[in-house]
Amino acid sequence: MTNKIIFTICISTIIFFVSPCHSQNIAILSGHISGKEFLELDKKVQVAYAMGLVDGICIAPLFSDNVHRRVWFEECTRKMNSDQIVAILKKYLIKHQEEWQIDMSNIAFRAFKKACPEAKKYFDKKRPNN
Repeated sequence: MTNKIIFTICISTIIFFVSPCHSQNIAILSGHISGKEFLELDKKVQVAYAMGLVDGICIAPLFSDNVHRRVWFEECTRKMNSDQIVAILKKYLIKHQEEWQIDMSNIAFRAFKKACPEAKKYFDKKRPNN
């Protein structure tokens, strides 16, 4: 059962991050677990979800022509281990309980955007096709 959950979470995360992106229009699929459900997962499953999330973001450029969308994320997470990644997600969720019903994939994006100084540099710039 746990393996099935981990597999579903990983595939869902990858699908989320490889959704079609075109100019200003970005199609985002709904995730399969909420922030509340993430917090209720066993630690090992949280780690598997978090690492699948990072892997999904890192391969997303294979399905898009805009590699710049993930540069800030790569710079931020390059030297992190799975415990650090899970800690960022949990810290954000604890501070933002009003978002627990939102898809975890969207929460994760917000958490990393807030936690990573590289994100501020990226999102403060005006970029075409962003």
